[in-house]
Amino acid sequence: MKAILIVDDDETSRLYAELIVRQTGVNILKADNGLEAVEAVKAGNEIDVILMDMSMPVMDGFEATKIIKSLKKNIPVIALTSLNLARQKKRMKDAGCDMILNKPVKAEVLNEAIKESMKPGNTNMGKGYTA
Repeated sequence: MKAILIVDDDETSRLYAELIVRQTGVNILKADNGLEAVEAVKAGNEIDVILMDMSMPVMDGFEATKIIKSLKKNIPVIALTSLNLARQKKRMKDAGCDMILNKPVKAEVLNEAIKESMKPGNTNMGKGYTA
């Protein structure tokens, strides 16, 4: 069974993403901040996709993504953010995010992004960047 790690410090945002993702029938793991996400990856959890909020306490999504990509470069990271994309898109890409989706994200957009990221052999998702 595929597994998705949802990383967000905002409980409402996390529950919303979980509600959408649950419809795909995958196993759902959750983290409240970037440090917990890094620990989940280090613990050897089988994770197929990470949905990463970028603005969190303890460790933000930028730092967490950099560390995760240094540990397991092939785990797709989809940034879910309310940050101003005009200023932050390059920073997210430099951190290692494979796709960027604005909050609030529509269910069909998130499901399509997850589906795309789980395609076998999909190691370059740069074309998936969106505003």
